[in-house]
Amino acid sequence: MIGIYGGTFDPIHNGHLHVIKQLLQSHRVDRIIVIPAGEPQLREKPIASSSDRLEMCKIAVDSLTAVRDRVEVSSIEVERDRPSYAIETVEALLKSHPGKEFAWIIGSDAFRRIDQWHESERLRELISFIVIERPESGAGEGSENDFNNDSDIDFDDVFNDVDGEEIDALQISATEIRKLLHSRQSVSDMVPPPVLSYIESKGLYGSA
Repeated sequence: MIGIYGGTFDPIHNGHLHVIKQLLQSHRVDRIIVIPAGEPQLREKPIASSSDRLEMCKIAVDSLTAVRDRVEVSSIEVERDRPSYAIETVEALLKSHPGKEFAWIIGSDAFRRIDQWHESERLRELISFIVIERPESGAGEGSENDFNNDSDIDFDDVFNDVDGEEIDALQISATEIRKLLHSRQSVSDMVPPPVLSYIESKGLYGSA
């Protein structure tokens, strides 16, 4: 099973890496493809450019040790010069990885609104979902999914291809990181050091 971990990653942070390590170390998936979103449809436009977010993802993944050879970063969505949909990404991955099974890694809050995704029924026919229970938004943001919804939902009653994954998620959000950087406060415990160095060298999020 290959996990698809989509998100704006604006910026990618320790919470994202924690999810990656937990899923791989538990052998829930064999590999993970990290896919920064290009032009997400159901959330605000990212602050950092596509190229910067892609580079930060590559730097973050390179900082992983034990699981590094099981993670890759794909530019499939940032290379599109138009709005990007998850269904297109999944169809492209299935074509380039014949015979492989995929699961979309998604946070529980986002999953509650999956019916708003483009061709969501078709998407559910093609892949399964790994729903991450976590204290707040940030993991598995996806191309079309960064929602907050307080309603309760029984995932097993909605789809048969959903696995709930209990992960001791870190309470880190990209929004909070951006705010702290803008106010010149430390985020050294929230972002991998090489990513923070990149952010500061490029003056992203008002860090200059």
